[in-house]
Amino acid sequence: GPPKPFLALIWASASPRPHARGGMVLRQMASRAVESLRRQQGFDFCDGLRALAVLWVFADHAMLNVRLFLPGMGWRLFLEWWPVAVPASGEAGVDIFLVLSGFLIGSALQREIATTGGIAFGTFCLRRAFRIFPAIVSAAIATAVKNLVVGEPLECPNAAWSRNAVMFNNWPGAPVTCLGHTWSVALELQLYLATPLLLWASSVSHALLARLLPGSKVSAASVTAALCLGIWLACAALRLQWVNAARGSNLDTMALYFSTHFRCATYVAGVLAGVTIASLDPKDFAKAQPPWIGVLATAALSTSFVVVAFACFVGADLSADIDGLVVARYRQLAPGFAALHQAFLRPLFGAALGCIMFLCAVGLAPLTRAFLAWAGWRPLAGLSYSMYLLQYVGFPLLEKPFLSWVGHSLLVAPLWLGILVAYVAVALFIIAAVPLAFLNYALVELPGIAAGKRVAEAIGSVLAALRRRHSAAGEEATGEASEERAGFDLEGGSGSGRHLEVEAKAFAGGRVAAAS
Repeated sequence: GPPKPFLALIWASASPRPHARGGMVLRQMASRAVESLRRQQGFDFCDGLRALAVLWVFADHAMLNVRLFLPGMGWRLFLEWWPVAVPASGEAGVDIFLVLSGFLIGSALQREIATTGGIAFGTFCLRRAFRIFPAIVSAAIATAVKNLVVGEPLECPNAAWSRNAVMFNNWPGAPVTCLGHTWSVALELQLYLATPLLLWASSVSHALLARLLPGSKVSAASVTAALCLGIWLACAALRLQWVNAARGSNLDTMALYFSTHFRCATYVAGVLAGVTIASLDPKDFAKAQPPWIGVLATAALSTSFVVVAFACFVGADLSADIDGLVVARYRQLAPGFAALHQAFLRPLFGAALGCIMFLCAVGLAPLTRAFLAWAGWRPLAGLSYSMYLLQYVGFPLLEKPFLSWVGHSLLVAPLWLGILVAYVAVALFIIAAVPLAFLNYALVELPGIAAGKRVAEAIGSVLAALRRRHSAAGEEATGEASEERAGFDLEGGSGSGRHLEVEAKAFAGGRVAAAS
């Protein structure tokens, strides 16, 4: 046969080079990312809402850059307000993300309870961590690289990093450097962790109600809905109390904007819609209803769109980006209405979005669902989290050079030219973030999701094996089966160990909301 050195040479030439193998891995990761971005989700209308939310948030942040980098014209646009009203009200895009998260998590956990009798809380937390934190770390690294390349002071890591790492950076007094815009991710994470506790409290309350009123036919979903409504009302009441206390004082409006207890109403509105959908068959619901339900659904949808349209023009409250002089004129002309607006519009905006999502899910808003389920929304929806995290890494690539180039030339320009420049800047801000977001999605987000799934499955398998071994040992010792209470279970009872053998379905390949 051929000499061994010759065989070695043939084998070496046939084997892929290290750089070729690396290229193959990158192509596979990119291919998986593209396939994931094309895939339709369980609730197809959620992709449209998520894409619109991230575009709206980007438009808001881009307009703030216009106000900062276009001397004269930027402030003029905001004082006029109507030219920038819709994009500059994009802070309400955060509320869309909150409603989406509440809807998806609430429906997933409700289905898990119905299937397994409990919630795998440890699995839930583990997969959320693998979903959120790898992208946070990669965004911090990308921000540091951007700082070095453009010659800026290093933002990350610094004293603010620990606050961002543990997701407390939406609390009052939190530093705004080193991914300060991840305050909304912190807000969502806090609400994620509270959702299983809410459903556990609902389950306990339902059990107590059944014991006190044996003939009661109140369902667990109805108890959850009542708790969500109570939280929604409490949040609205807290906002009204704060607004009344702030009138005529110097209280910082940012507390109303960032704090969890002032922002949770929109999230629980999504949880309410999601739990309700998970507790019924949407197709049967649409078929079994009398004709007047269609009229009621049309009225509810129309009212919801009126609330959304109002928020699109004036913002969800007066605590964020509207120019101070505009707000002062508003409060002077209609002080009572302005106070009600600031207190209640954000909770009502969340309720309106929850209503729209419910009607889409049960088939009572077919045109709205068709628009939101358009396949063109899916790539933006999938990239929304990475886009949000990396938006300021992309800012120096296109929008900042463009605004610097235009600069002082618009000081005496007509208003229409300033409007054109502002909207071009918005488009450049969005375009610059897309390729960065795709890289982060392919190289960090998807691998993180897959790793979280594998780790959760491994832990679930180990716990299930321990439960079976303990059960077998108990049978051998006593002749009777005994069940070990699973450490990851919130619900307990006879089904507490069983659901550990089932893969946690809550968010397989699911998308955050970005987070804005």
